[in-house]
Amino acid sequence: MRVPKDLAFSWEAKLVRFLGVSPAMAAPIVSALVAGTYFVPGYAFGLLPIQLELRDSSIPLDPYSWAAIVTSLLAGFTVFALPYAQVRHLGDITSLAEITPSLDRAGLRDLYVRSAAGDQTGRLVASSLGWCFGLLIPVFSVPGAWSLMSGQPSSWDTDLPPSAYWAAGWFLIIVPFLIASLSKASYQMVTGARRLLTETVARLEVGPLDADKLRPLVNAGLHTSFIWMIGAAIGVLFVLDTNIEATVILVFMACIAILGGLAAITPAMAGRRVIRRSKDTALAEVRAVIAHLHLNALDAASETKVRQADDPRLAQMGALLAYEDRLEKAQETPISAPTIAQFGLYLAIPVSSWLGGAFVERMVDAALG
Repeated sequence: MRVPKDLAFSWEAKLVRFLGVSPAMAAPIVSALVAGTYFVPGYAFGLLPIQLELRDSSIPLDPYSWAAIVTSLLAGFTVFALPYAQVRHLGDITSLAEITPSLDRAGLRDLYVRSAAGDQTGRLVASSLGWCFGLLIPVFSVPGAWSLMSGQPSSWDTDLPPSAYWAAGWFLIIVPFLIASLSKASYQMVTGARRLLTETVARLEVGPLDADKLRPLVNAGLHTSFIWMIGAAIGVLFVLDTNIEATVILVFMACIAILGGLAAITPAMAGRRVIRRSKDTALAEVRAVIAHLHLNALDAASETKVRQADDPRLAQMGALLAYEDRLEKAQETPISAPTIAQFGLYLAIPVSSWLGGAFVERMVDAALG
């Protein structure tokens, strides 16, 4: 699953194309490269491992090194998230060609590319806000970062070895850049999806009983949800080391998880509007026909003195009334039981990450006696 050239307008997508691999393959490559910027010079110049007085932890690394590994995984996720979402969404949206008579697959593709690009000013603002928030994470989570920022030691930074300040400097450089990129990706996914849904929903033509034809919209939401749940699962790894102050990090990861939930619901609600619009139109037409048949039957009965029970139009009305009842009870959302189960599995990804980490921690404790 390669990134098409017309979707490579972000640096993440350009990097994936430069590597010549899929977004999923680019993630471990970038993670390894980012981890190398920490561990290669750290061990080459004798800065690692950082010697600290620590609480008991089964992680066989100092907190800085463990946090660097998780941060490197987030770097890979950053490169993976936006390109993967765009490639997946492109396939989902073009699958709607069957129910968009005014646009063929090529037209839907052009519409998606324009919507996904977003506006440059919005991307810049989102990146800037993300960078500012990203700077707060190491300042409040990494001992030594505040001293480097302010030039004045704090009570939290006392008795730190010089190598800890080098590690804190690495986080001050890497983390704001990663959060800026994630914020921009979030902005592009949310605003791009809103613009796309606004333009696409108006063109969709689907029957009131054909909610299953809107499955591509649900798939688009699930793909976005999957991406953000993966990010949340990576962030949860920070808490496996009890020496890491992860409060700010977990708040950010909780926001990502919430974003994932909203991403899954929004396209489905847009699909509900389409079905509701079609359903209201069909009900109005059926009820108009029923009313017309009923009036004709009454007029015929009064003129010919024929009993209404013998009028064939009443039989037609019976069929129409049954159809009206079916329309009223028809499902309005393109969400099925398998969809709910799939979303539940995605929600379990961060929880599984934490439980899996706790299990490994117990295994290490048992192995070490």
